[in-house]
Amino acid sequence: MNRIGDLRVLVRLLLPIVVLVAPQLAIAADSPAKEQAERQITQPLNNAPVWRDVRSGENSNQTTQVRGIETSVLVQSEGEIWRQIRNGPVTFYGGLLLVVIGAIIGLFHWIRGPIKLHAKPD
Repeated sequence: MNRIGDLRVLVRLLLPIVVLVAPQLAIAADSPAKEQAERQITQPLNNAPVWRDVRSGENSNQTTQVRGIETSVLVQSEGEIWRQIRNGPVTFYGGLLLVVIGAIIGLFHWIRGPIKLHAKPD
């Protein structure tokens, strides 16, 4: 209960700050941010241009201290490819494999019956 009370106090302290600072940040926003805000009005939840920019790695605002071939790319396409494979065929065929194995075990039990242990010697 103490953590919930602390969380409420934190929210009460931060909420006025956010309410006062958020309009200031919106006014000082750059042109791409304004375009994104306008796009949210006409096309809600369409963040494709933002993620396209993030994946390209050509934005000068994206920086890192690590040096390498793809260090300026925040989201690498290989991860997206794996996510599509995992959510598509791996999930489908994995679930199918579980059902088939369960059916094979059930069929074996139906044909063979329960396997009895040897009687214990007295």
